[in-house]
Amino acid sequence: MAYPIRIALLSGLLSLWSTALFSQFEQPTYSVSAAPDAWFNSEDGIRIGVRVLGEMDDAFNSGPHRLDAGAWFSTFLPDLPVSYFVRFTEPIPGFSTPFNEGSIYLQSSVRTGYSQHMLGAKKRIQPGFNEFRYTEIHLSISQEQLIDPVYRPFPALWQQEWKTLVRGSVVSFSENKAGIMRYELNAMHNLNVASGSFSTFDVSIEHHKAISTFWGLRTRVFWGLTSSDVAPEHANGVSFRPAAGWLNNGVSRAEGTIPSSWMDAGVFQIAGGANLRGYTERQISAIRSEGLNPSAGFYESMLAVNFDIDFRNPIGQYVSELPYLGDIIRFRSYLFFDAGWLGDPISGFSTTPATTSSFTDETMLSDAGIGFLLNINIPDYLGKERGFTIRYELPLWLSDPGNESSFKFRQLIGIGAIIRI
Repeated sequence: MAYPIRIALLSGLLSLWSTALFSQFEQPTYSVSAAPDAWFNSEDGIRIGVRVLGEMDDAFNSGPHRLDAGAWFSTFLPDLPVSYFVRFTEPIPGFSTPFNEGSIYLQSSVRTGYSQHMLGAKKRIQPGFNEFRYTEIHLSISQEQLIDPVYRPFPALWQQEWKTLVRGSVVSFSENKAGIMRYELNAMHNLNVASGSFSTFDVSIEHHKAISTFWGLRTRVFWGLTSSDVAPEHANGVSFRPAAGWLNNGVSRAEGTIPSSWMDAGVFQIAGGANLRGYTERQISAIRSEGLNPSAGFYESMLAVNFDIDFRNPIGQYVSELPYLGDIIRFRSYLFFDAGWLGDPISGFSTTPATTSSFTDETMLSDAGIGFLLNINIPDYLGKERGFTIRYELPLWLSDPGNESSFKFRQLIGIGAIIRI
């Protein structure tokens, strides 16, 4: 009876040894998924193409060799009918743990008349399992150029020289009894002397506190600085984010996705910068009529505060109670107030005098009104937003209305949340 036992034991040992041996040669597989993609702007027409995502199996967007790419063909056959975007991300093993990834990435794109090629690094620091308590640090260097201004809603806001941009940013979230806080710091410097060796710096702080089941307060403070020779696409204006930031959103990336007549009328506002939303129409009118000059509403330094006072509305309450949909759809109603303190106008812009209502003599501007916000968001595995926000706002009061009355019915459609928490 000893032989069967010995044979069984030997067989078991051989089985374990062979499993261990061959497992060394098993390789994880790489999956690539593709999906059709279509968009529209007035230069490309219907832009049709494919988006491609690649990653190791079961990595859930956190493993090595991550790929995000796309290629499109423009049906209106512009000068460059084929456009592309590709980003390849590689985590750094010695700097990465779960929810605390450190990675490098390569990114290249030529689309909607803009060429950008970037090398960057990113580090996330999350001390626990709460996605609302983390810090992210970004560093990058890029070569960028506007190669075709016909795509831009307002070409006057752009120059066409190559830029070599070094960027650094820090974004931090925290959540405690005082509410949710978001901090963001951005710094940038252009190394290419041919296009002007300019610098920019800005910092913003956001706070959200639910006061009761009926009221909530959202506050944002923004401080921005630029050098006097800053490229116009990176200049801080009174009412919307710098024009270069419009490239980050498919809706505002090129002319015609939003009807040009609406953009020219100043009824669309792209969230960012000082966000004095009530002055969007006035600033767009100055840019469209006069181009860039020291009175067009761009400043070397700006300090602004934005307040949203949320109040409960029956539609928002109903949506929040819907099964499943209540977790991804949010409908807010709020009263808002914006105020901005303005430094020196950017002297590097054209000195052509303005004939329309301008901001030349202003040092402080404010506005107030009522707004409604629809947000659809499916967060990623780190709790970050993946969706869109659209606002309908009524800036009913302006501290400096120009030739109009301070109190007036005004309408504004906004893209992106001014206060993101």
